[in-house]
Amino acid sequence: SADLGEEQRSKLQDNPFIDSGQVQNIVNMKDVMALNDIIEQSHGRQSRQSEQAVSVYYFQQTEEDEEEPTFKEKMIAAFLRGIDIFCVWDCCWCWLKFQNWVGLLVFDPFVELFITLCIVVNTLFMALDHHDMNPEMDAALKSGNYFFTATFGIEATLKLIAMSPKFYFQEGWNIFDFIIVALSLLELGLEGVQGLSVLRSFRLLRVFKLAKSWPTLNLLISIMGRTMGALGNLTFVLCIIIFIFAVMGMQLFGKNYFDNVDKFPGGEMPRWNFINFMHSFMIVFRVLCGEWIESMWDCMLVGDWSCIPFFLATVVIGNLVVLNLFLALLLSNFGSSNLSAPTADSDTNKIAEAFDRISRFINWIKANVRNVIKMITNKLTNQISDQTTHSNRELDLDLGADEILADGGHVFRDKKSPNTQLEMAIGDGMEFTIHGDLKNKYFETAVITMILLSSMALALEDVHLQSRPILQDILYYMDRIFTVIFFLEMLIKWLALGFAKYFTNAWCWLDFVIVMVSLINFVASLVGAGGIQAFKTMRTLRALRPLRAMSRMQGMRVVVNALVQAIPSIFNVLLVCLIFWLIFAIMGVQLFAGKYFKCVDANKTTLSHEIIPDRNACIAENYTWENSPMNFDHVGKAYLCLFQVATFKGWIQIMNDAIDSREINKQPIRETNIYMYLYFVFFIIFGSFFTLNLFIGVIIDNFNEQKKKA
Repeated sequence: SADLGEEQRSKLQDNPFIDSGQVQNIVNMKDVMALNDIIEQSHGRQSRQSEQAVSVYYFQQTEEDEEEPTFKEKMIAAFLRGIDIFCVWDCCWCWLKFQNWVGLLVFDPFVELFITLCIVVNTLFMALDHHDMNPEMDAALKSGNYFFTATFGIEATLKLIAMSPKFYFQEGWNIFDFIIVALSLLELGLEGVQGLSVLRSFRLLRVFKLAKSWPTLNLLISIMGRTMGALGNLTFVLCIIIFIFAVMGMQLFGKNYFDNVDKFPGGEMPRWNFINFMHSFMIVFRVLCGEWIESMWDCMLVGDWSCIPFFLATVVIGNLVVLNLFLALLLSNFGSSNLSAPTADSDTNKIAEAFDRISRFINWIKANVRNVIKMITNKLTNQISDQTTHSNRELDLDLGADEILADGGHVFRDKKSPNTQLEMAIGDGMEFTIHGDLKNKYFETAVITMILLSSMALALEDVHLQSRPILQDILYYMDRIFTVIFFLEMLIKWLALGFAKYFTNAWCWLDFVIVMVSLINFVASLVGAGGIQAFKTMRTLRALRPLRAMSRMQGMRVVVNALVQAIPSIFNVLLVCLIFWLIFAIMGVQLFAGKYFKCVDANKTTLSHEIIPDRNACIAENYTWENSPMNFDHVGKAYLCLFQVATFKGWIQIMNDAIDSREINKQPIRETNIYMYLYFVFFIIFGSFFTLNLFIGVIIDNFNEQKKKA
């Protein structure tokens, strides 16, 4: 039996999915935990016979009960009883066994990894959609959509079977998955119906399924949900303020725009006006975004001085007070520690376990290959072992001689040790003295003064320096003097700190790079190579000299350390921001791709749709059918457009083109698609007000932490 046990143990150790490093417990505990998690999820439902909590609603009468249940309580009890009958699928033992097998399949870590990869590839497929695609590309993207829709539908169906509807719909992510699958199937069923292309936008919600396996995105979404709930009252107040100012503007100035429209250039009503609630709302929202001067001047052109207090009140109350309070409370739930150390999740653990299994399988293959190579090597070694016996004996004699010489060298070193110790003591004393001089405040002040003077000298080197030969000569020699001074300072630091300590300090590395750039330029000028383009380019790096002052100022070091420490959190926020923007970018491509084209004349003036209705008429009349520089023809350009909108730079023209857009190859009509304003409103709220301000929150949080440490 002992031999049988050893044989079984060796088989288990050869298994790539078993960790051979365990002695007492051969099975890897990660596998046990993952398997336990699968079984718990597959058995996540209870049978009707074992549920005791629901029996509370059945109102079983006891002798002490005197009150009859109300009609509402009876209806609740009947509803819960119906859920137990129809939504808990445990009718027979064979069906339960089938559910267990389905649960083991659908909750397996490799299946979770496959679904995550499908989500990523599906997102990539949606991002590849662009204007003017060739038929092969269009067919490939459609086939991919069919495959991913079927994959996610099968996943939802298997989970529904494994968990039963009652327990399946108790998890928020399952409800989310089911809704996405239902909308995707509805979109496929209505694919040929005109005017329902908006259903394609619901496919973008699949991107949020990444949150199940991406802790940072999951954390961000959960905090957004909690924050929105906590800020419900303030959000309502903000909406009320926008509504009040929009109605006030419409009532106060709307009639003035109609009566004095001839005062505007060309007698044309401006896009931003107060003639109705939609336009008034957009003006107030534009004020919240920080742009209000142009709208106020248009208002004063048709109105009077009352436009000034209205816009000032909107700016102060809406922008400076309520909006900033909203953003401050929104960011109060965020911290760099949360984003840099995301919480663990069961789905994340499963994916990690899948990668761990793959890694162990690869290591198992490598171990077997090494064993085979070792076996072949041993055979070759045995064949030549007889030939090496004599050589080994000679080697033993040589080693004995080496040991004798080593002993003599040791005696020689012992005799020299007193002088060596004296030299080390003198060196340590000199190093201590120089290190003390470096800490002297007068030395630090002198170095900072030299840095500031060299920076001022660099600021005087402008394009007119060639016409001022005296100043040019003075700056030339000052640069050489500063280079020598900084080089001597670096040598002193080498003596005081030593090379090991010097080059393990990031601030010393910064000083070293800046000094070496100046020294290389100095040597190049001495040998007459300063006119080479490479050295001219390197000379511009002297502008880094002011950075040397940061290592000597505590406050500036705190700021820089905060920025460096915030890099992991900033990177996580950047990825999440790109995911949010990707959703709006893909949606923008689906809504506006190929629709920013217009017909213009020789003066780049857009012609009226009454004259030129479409692209064919434009070309027939020898006009130019051109595209706007900023458009949504593909995801790359969509990202650039959204960046302009989020930073409020050149965003008005992008919105105007979207509002005027019609179908592809159709001449735009002014404000024919006015409700597309909502697309930009939602993006500004979530893509600008929220995600961009996360960077500020993370940096401030890291700055406060570094300030406490300092």
